[in-house]
Amino acid sequence: VAIFDSLVDHTNPDLANVVREFSEDEQRALGCGQWGYNASLAGGQSADSFSADDHATHCAGVIGASWDGSGVSGVASDVSIVSVQVSEFDMEDSIALSSMLRGFAFVDRYNNACATADEKIRVVSASIGFVTSTRSIDAAVRELGSQHGTVTVMSAGNSRGNKDADLLFGSSLAQNPYA
Repeated sequence: VAIFDSLVDHTNPDLANVVREFSEDEQRALGCGQWGYNASLAGGQSADSFSADDHATHCAGVIGASWDGSGVSGVASDVSIVSVQVSEFDMEDSIALSSMLRGFAFVDRYNNACATADEKIRVVSASIGFVTSTRSIDAAVRELGSQHGTVTVMSAGNSRGNKDADLLFGSSLAQNPYA
């Protein structure tokens, strides 16, 4: 599962065993850092140079936190979490369309590099405040879905309103079988 948000805290005890760590060879091949990909900056800088965020870590925990009798337990604790930073830490609601598209491009590169189907990212989770016209997001979601079987889950509101009712946002993904 790719978490499109800020950076997931890989040191969190409930997530330490599920956050994907990239080898040096993988980092070179995919243009990512040891703990994820930073799509929020042009040039795809390593996500490792930024500090983790509570929201991304919370979202990752709901999905994949260990069932160990302490802290939070995720709904799929045997999953692998790939952190894809699409937001800036110092600017509230600063998720650009280009950051989202770079994130989807990274997932495509990642999936193309996988040796087996079991290693591919099957779900993109984007619990983020993102409001813009989304023909390009719709196309990216369709491409990942048709090429790799990846399903993208977008937040329906958060603090940015009801995306299902927004003609620019909800309607463009409403007919997408991979969203």
